[in-house]
Amino acid sequence: MGGRRSSSSGRLVRPATTLAVLCATVCALAVPARAQDAQPAAAAPQDAAKPPRFQFRGDHPTLRVGDLEVVFRARLETAWRLNSPLVDGIDGDWRRRRVQVEGRYKRLEYEVSQEFGDPVEPERDAFVNMRFARRFELQGGRFKIPFGRDALASGANLDFVSRSLLGRQLAPGRDVGVMAHGRLSDRLTYDAGYFLHDGDNSRSGVTEGGDHAVAGRIEFQPFTERKNSRLEPVEIGVAVLRSQLDDSLGLRGQTVFGDGDFFERVFADGRRLRVGADAEWSRGPFGLSGEIARTWDARDAMGLEGEDLPGTGAIGWYVSGAWVVTGERKRARVEPRKSVLAGGLGAVEIAARLERLGFDAVVYPGGAVHGPRTEDLAANSIWVSTIGATWFVHNRVKLQGNLIRESISDPARSPAPRENGRFTSGVLNLQFVL
Repeated sequence: MGGRRSSSSGRLVRPATTLAVLCATVCALAVPARAQDAQPAAAAPQDAAKPPRFQFRGDHPTLRVGDLEVVFRARLETAWRLNSPLVDGIDGDWRRRRVQVEGRYKRLEYEVSQEFGDPVEPERDAFVNMRFARRFELQGGRFKIPFGRDALASGANLDFVSRSLLGRQLAPGRDVGVMAHGRLSDRLTYDAGYFLHDGDNSRSGVTEGGDHAVAGRIEFQPFTERKNSRLEPVEIGVAVLRSQLDDSLGLRGQTVFGDGDFFERVFADGRRLRVGADAEWSRGPFGLSGEIARTWDARDAMGLEGEDLPGTGAIGWYVSGAWVVTGERKRARVEPRKSVLAGGLGAVEIAARLERLGFDAVVYPGGAVHGPRTEDLAANSIWVSTIGATWFVHNRVKLQGNLIRESISDPARSPAPRENGRFTSGVLNLQFVL
């Protein structure tokens, strides 16, 4: 790897870059909004006379000044990890500390957020969204690339303590870009955007990931016209993402908590393509979801004589189900009929998830050119089974417990070779949201 560029070349997105793109987008979108909103001078004193109002929008404190709305949100989580081959005793810390400000001014929406304390899944959003029509909205700044149902779900509404391996390792995550989106009909929504790079999940301290990512996703509800039918809530999504690698290290395979690698990164050059499909169904207290995604990384002109080498790839999938035992409706975040603070029992949900993430073998015809040794590049995969329970103490407070069983095909490339690559972890997570 001696002749390769280091990760200090400056391509990683810095806060200044994010702010610059955000400011440029705000200016571009605000100009037509300002012209459209121009009113006769006689109306100005009446609008200016409206006093600021502080109230709650849903469960969130909200400040209103004329047409400007500012909503304050926060999320605090602490987790305790048990029974892991890499953890001696109980390991606990403040896992996430997220603050968020969002709101709108007429047709212009905005969000700025920062997350502290989670090295596995860092989060930082800063974007604006202009609502031109139901069918066409334009969003710019730093936000999630539209790929993967699990990756796009809010961290406050997950059925499990952690997202799936697909959602954290194959899905791209966040980046700086611009995206058109909207609802074409009651059945169909779309997202299509361009991003400077191909997401946080592709980058690390040793690699810069891909550039010039083009992403698209459609979500289809085929049975919306069948009112009260069991199939009415079915949602199906399809996504594709293409980016360009410039002699960069590819994706790697990690265990659930990110403290062990079962597949190392290898150099790739050329096109990176990701495709995915997902589905979700919920009715009453029950919910089901599933997702599959495939990635391909090209290795153009990387042979001894400049020939193309066989590409590398990975595939991941999961299926999960949840049941709200206390009978509340299963939706993004379960709302207990009567919280513990009001003298009730809150709401209880149980869930299970089975998932697999596998990486293809890497082949160097004629001998290795660079990178890890040939014998270290055999295919490898991980199976993960998770059983979880969530107690919604209050609309703002929930306690989650997960029992996680991991099994790696090649025990020698696992954090627990003496256990034949199989190990169990337990985790408790306490979440407060505002």
